[in-house]
Amino acid sequence: MFLHNKGKPCCLAALACLCFSQVVAVSASDIGAAPAQPKTVVLSPDAGRFFVEERGKVVAKDGVSLVVFDIPNGADGLRIEIPGQQAAHWTSAALRRDAGGEAARSREALLAEKARLIGQREAARARTALWKHIPEQGIPVQDLESHGTRMTEAIVASVADEARIQGDLEALEQVLALLPESSPVWRRVTVTLRKSVSGVDDLPVHYSYTLHNCGWRPVYAFDAISEKDEIAVRLLAEIRQFTGMDWSDVKLVLASRGPGMLEPASLPRWEVGSSAGLAPQQTRLQRPPPADARPKPARMAAPANMPAQADASGAYASWSLATRALPEGVSRLVIDEDVWKTPLRWLARPLQGDSRVWLTAKCAPRGNKIWPSGGAEYNVDGQFLGQGVFRPQGGSADLFFGADPRVSVVTTADDKKRGESGFIGKNRTWFWSWTFTLHNDHDRPVNVRLEHPEPLIVEQSVEVKYQDSLPAKRDEKNHALFWDIAVPAKGKANLSHAITITAPKDLPLSPVAP
Repeated sequence: MFLHNKGKPCCLAALACLCFSQVVAVSASDIGAAPAQPKTVVLSPDAGRFFVEERGKVVAKDGVSLVVFDIPNGADGLRIEIPGQQAAHWTSAALRRDAGGEAARSREALLAEKARLIGQREAARARTALWKHIPEQGIPVQDLESHGTRMTEAIVASVADEARIQGDLEALEQVLALLPESSPVWRRVTVTLRKSVSGVDDLPVHYSYTLHNCGWRPVYAFDAISEKDEIAVRLLAEIRQFTGMDWSDVKLVLASRGPGMLEPASLPRWEVGSSAGLAPQQTRLQRPPPADARPKPARMAAPANMPAQADASGAYASWSLATRALPEGVSRLVIDEDVWKTPLRWLARPLQGDSRVWLTAKCAPRGNKIWPSGGAEYNVDGQFLGQGVFRPQGGSADLFFGADPRVSVVTTADDKKRGESGFIGKNRTWFWSWTFTLHNDHDRPVNVRLEHPEPLIVEQSVEVKYQDSLPAKRDEKNHALFWDIAVPAKGKANLSHAITITAPKDLPLSPVAP
């Protein structure tokens, strides 16, 4: 995104190398106490791109015209356009500013309170030391008893004050740790025009820059409603905003982006010879085209009552939020909401005496919505269970809501044999047998998927046989056997599972069942 107007725009992106710090001969009172509010902010997971349209003050100096405006400290990739003007170069200088954002003001107030508490603590320590000090001339014998009483009372009170103040300081430090420090410095940018202008006090200036003290991440809130076989889902944006200013009347756009570097690792050179090895090849970094050179994607239609308008037509998904103001700090804004119709399922993996049965759901998010991977909070019937990660793949995803305390499985090892059998002792056999008992304390029946590892045979001469009370199904991808078992309300259900493995006697095999 880049801003253009009629006339001869002055784009200074190519002149960035001419930028240097200097002391600008303009008083701090000539411009407001903080940089101008952005018109648009495009947030990626670890940074924000700010697009600003304002009127820069025109200053005459040594026969040339300067256009002056302020930007936050730490702004990268500054691009400037002054419609109808051409620039020779631009410079910047540091300026001390007052805290402009809510979080910065809160931090300054907390730091002032911290200084006050430290002073009180030192005063309490000084009082304690004063009472412990015995004057050089000593204390008359008749006054020793009263002095000792007063000293005890004063020291006890001073030590108690010091302990209370220390506790307040430690609590305050915890609050400060949650408020990242905003820079108290702004940058004043001075653009030198090629041709001087007269009769004007200011000129329109369009510019953009990147800040790294802001960003966002997707967070889901899943609430399974057990009686309705549905899951209420809310997609929220957790926005981190510590730019030193509160945003007001800003178009806020969230953009997804792949993590990590801009380019993949190079393929190694594979050499086969006496000194065979793998040597990395050097590759050249390919930069993406400028944002203003990319085609503008079409917007996806969205319901009028949705808090964000989604766009999935470009390389990265994006959301334009309805919110126009955002103070400093950490905020959560709703991006989308939906209800997924899907039955809850129960999953048992009874290994090593584990009796838990897990509550799960298979969801297929709607195809016309954007559901990025992100953190998730899981609830069942309004009860918070814990946090995890949501990663939809191939148009579907598995959700896990923890163990159901009212459904359990008990495993009984019925038999375990190892011996020799077959014609004149040429084969050996191993035999295992289990009984799984599922208990359901709900007032309605539940369907439990019980899973058990399937022996993965790599020798053709090895044979496996099963004896089950219910035929097993196979999950070939995960090498697992599974059964779908209906457990009645306030009841139980049993499954018997037995495995026999037969192998030649001379084959070095010692199978161990999980």
